[in-house]
Amino acid sequence: MTLLKFVDSASGKSIGAFSWYATHGTSMSRDNKLISGDNKGAAARFFEDWFTSTESNSSRSVPTPSNISKLIKKVRSIKATGGKPCDNSTSRSFKARKSDGSQFVGAFCQSNVGDISPNVLGAFCTDSGKPCDFNHSSCHGDVTLCKGRGPGYPDDTLSTKIIGERQFNKAVDLFMSATKELTGKVDYRHVYQNFSEIEVELSGKTKVRTCPAALGPGFAAGTTDGPGMFGFQQGDTEINELWKKVRDLLKEPSQFQVECQKPKAVLLSSGEMFEPYAWTAASTLYGPHTLSAYIQEFNHLALAMAKGRGVLQPADLSPPDLSSKVLRLLADPFPDSLPGGKKFGDIKQDVSEPKGGSFKKGNRPSATFWSANARNDLLTEGTFAAVEMLQGQRWIPVYDDDDFCLYFKWKLDNSSLYTSLATIEWEVPEEASSGVYRLRHFGSSKKAQHSPIEYFTGASSAFTVS
Repeated sequence: MTLLKFVDSASGKSIGAFSWYATHGTSMSRDNKLISGDNKGAAARFFEDWFTSTESNSSRSVPTPSNISKLIKKVRSIKATGGKPCDNSTSRSFKARKSDGSQFVGAFCQSNVGDISPNVLGAFCTDSGKPCDFNHSSCHGDVTLCKGRGPGYPDDTLSTKIIGERQFNKAVDLFMSATKELTGKVDYRHVYQNFSEIEVELSGKTKVRTCPAALGPGFAAGTTDGPGMFGFQQGDTEINELWKKVRDLLKEPSQFQVECQKPKAVLLSSGEMFEPYAWTAASTLYGPHTLSAYIQEFNHLALAMAKGRGVLQPADLSPPDLSSKVLRLLADPFPDSLPGGKKFGDIKQDVSEPKGGSFKKGNRPSATFWSANARNDLLTEGTFAAVEMLQGQRWIPVYDDDDFCLYFKWKLDNSSLYTSLATIEWEVPEEASSGVYRLRHFGSSKKAQHSPIEYFTGASSAFTVS
């Protein structure tokens, strides 16, 4: 891992750190349906919270009440609030961390990742539990059965947390020991380049050319972190007749492309496909000399920067503005509806009182609210969910949906196509203080396709953590 620490020159205060480490953000498998920053996002959250707590010599915990039994009696009288209207900025004030520009930034960047997987236990067959065929990443010839296992297997969320914590812990070590100050100016060189027709000079003065982009069977085979389609394996040099017919319906590769890309078989000749716009996504796209072309062109940029020279931008190679041509395959949200007598933000299923009357660390209290389509407004800089703690006479937000321990789950109610349910789950973390809590939901609704958005909130009944 490499870490760059940022320090304000005037105050000497640390304001951020960027770290580079090579591992894919694939701890969460593609079976996961929740938005996640994966292991890099988890590491960033842990790092930023750690710095904030050490700088202030405190955490988000508060003194523990001395008499839990009295609290349990008290919370039984604090019922759910019911749904109430609010405005589009209300949820921002319920963030546990305020976005005022003063926050420490801990970024976990990608490095020379190649095929490095965070699923460190290895790849196993889902039908037999035995290791996959190493050379083909398949089970009995089927890539869809071969899946990688993270250190928290079978729990993807736990695997994400573990891999995130490993990066976070190393970053803290480097951050605390960083002493070498970087000096000088920040410089860069940038150019747009068409890699489908670059002349490359190899050793011995041999000159070759790259090819129009093409995807091969290795792309379709996927990886152990995300298995591909049936009929493909890693290492395939031929494409079966069924997939050739499917390919040719889209675009049959030219003979020039077939010869140029050898020994890779052409599954999709993306560099010869231009409708609805130019196609491209993958590695070694431009034929067997792709790597040599990258090295050559990056050498040109590095040399220009080292000698203080500019670089010539080839004409007409700036990326086109495709915003007017983007295909939308996801329909706009339907108008939202509710059962009779209900309001958005009302409780459908309240927090259930646990045995003993109080939740313990690691328990997961949850509540389900009558809600609306979460795509009406993504509540940018706000939150769909919050955990509030009663401190004196005030409810204070202590966790929000940016926290690893808080889950926001949306779905359609089974009884109606237009009625939504939102479930908030809080996995009580070890650092949580004993006390009185409740779960709060924020959302937005539309009565008709083009009607204005209306905002709402609601909170569950109170419960205790001990």
